[in-house]
Amino acid sequence: MLGAEFIDTISSWDIQHQVGVEDFADRWNFLFTTGVLIMCTVIVAARQYIVGEPITCFIPSQVSGSTFEDYMENICWVQGTYPLPVDSQFSNTEEFWKSLASKKLMYYQWVPFILGLQTMLFYLPRIVWLALASRRSGADSQVLVARAAEAGTSDGEDREKIVYQTAVDLEQLLLLAKRSELSRGALSKLLGAGKRLSSGLTTGYLFVKLLYLANGIGQLYLMQTFLRLGASNHSSVLYGAEILSNIAAGRDWRSTMVFPRVTFCRTEFAIFGGTQRYIAQCALPVNMLNEKIYIFLWFWMAIGLLITALSVPAWLLRVASCRGRSRYVRRHLQLRQEGLADKRLVGEFVDRFLRHDGVFLLKMMQMNVGDLVTGDVTLHLYRLWLRKHRERLGSFDEELSLASGSSI
Repeated sequence: MLGAEFIDTISSWDIQHQVGVEDFADRWNFLFTTGVLIMCTVIVAARQYIVGEPITCFIPSQVSGSTFEDYMENICWVQGTYPLPVDSQFSNTEEFWKSLASKKLMYYQWVPFILGLQTMLFYLPRIVWLALASRRSGADSQVLVARAAEAGTSDGEDREKIVYQTAVDLEQLLLLAKRSELSRGALSKLLGAGKRLSSGLTTGYLFVKLLYLANGIGQLYLMQTFLRLGASNHSSVLYGAEILSNIAAGRDWRSTMVFPRVTFCRTEFAIFGGTQRYIAQCALPVNMLNEKIYIFLWFWMAIGLLITALSVPAWLLRVASCRGRSRYVRRHLQLRQEGLADKRLVGEFVDRFLRHDGVFLLKMMQMNVGDLVTGDVTLHLYRLWLRKHRERLGSFDEELSLASGSSI
């Protein structure tokens, strides 16, 4: 019942039509990876606490009492176990077991909770981005891209209305940003605040990109540290590939002691005023599941890290070049049969009106809804700006002619 409800919930996620001011690398991190981690968390938690026993222990010299074995298993689960070869020589002395303290396994109890923590860490940059975007442009930037996506699924007059309204809203958003810049005054302009305001959304996005990148690197180290693979001669963050290579070469957990299925546990009991020490041999079937999950997660996160790392310089190239921004806008105008647009006017439209953030939003729109809708929005936006630009020029010419007449 629980599994069916979970599958229904996952199926209800509209991943295919997920649009926003994000690219594929962002969605890989905050959407796909969080979904994978949630599924892994549910699977491991169900295996540990609902389906079957996570640990089973055998005590060669068992004291009387039917509950002793269950109690011993619970103690071993809570206190941790020692990964030792079954044929190894060991004694029941304090010195021997203290020497094994660094090898003691304590992670398997915490796997569902650490997976939950990893899920939150992958979604955290998304929360930061939404906060930055909201502060810079309100919720309008997300709404703009979503509305453009709606235009992509509409036809005829409805599509034209949605495209035009998207262009109008984008114009208002950019004008609002410019008014905010002008309201800062001359001192802010002198300090360069105007430039920051014109690229605040873009700069914030690049910052969040770096957060995704840092999170991806940190996740690999987190898994390595949490699983204590450094203590098993797997000190490299390439442990996922190393474990898979060992399995392919026939070196299983018995030789590597990574994700061991059989471990040992030692504990003390107070019996009749004295202390009795017991050693139990424990089976950890849950570690077989943990091994498969963490190998998969390592490769998944390594791929995500590569995608994110490639997206950072790609975005720097997209937004850094002033000439590239003008070419990008001209290409979309040409796509919509506006090829005769004056290059000087287009350059002014890009540099003085769109600037970094306007071009950034158009690029995001293109990535989420395609060239056709983005080209239509760009065309309407350019015509809106051109109309007001010519009105300003006409007003200036009229004032100039009046001034010339009065001077005569």
